[in-house]
Amino acid sequence: MARKIIEYNKTDIYVKIASLLLKTLVLVVLLAILGGVVKTFLGLSMLFDASVEEALTHTMVNVATIFALVELLRTGLIYLREGRVRVTFIIDTVLIIMLKEIIIYWFSETKEIQSFYLLLAIIFILMCARIMSIRFSSDRD
Repeated sequence: MARKIIEYNKTDIYVKIASLLLKTLVLVVLLAILGGVVKTFLGLSMLFDASVEEALTHTMVNVATIFALVELLRTGLIYLREGRVRVTFIIDTVLIIMLKEIIIYWFSETKEIQSFYLLLAIIFILMCARIMSIRFSSDRD
């Protein structure tokens, strides 16, 4: 009986430490999002220094990265609130990152068709996984 109480207390301590670390990571992600927004606005000065295409490409990649961080933050906050991670949010984050990679590929100098098809296949698989995770979700009644 006393051993179970000690084990429970150890588990409780680990959960509290993990929660504290995750809250710290949420703060770090918030600061990174703030820094990314500021850097994106400062990057608009590229419109005067570089070509419009280069400046807008840089801005699109920065915005897609910020969206990925927002999805990551959302996943962390839901974990803190519900105590579990939803697969759909993780898939959303990876989809945003993959879409960012397609934007980068779209404006890159090298056009390897195999890489493009691979990116499209990964996005298709992730979209199917997202549909399946929604369709067979344990939250769905």
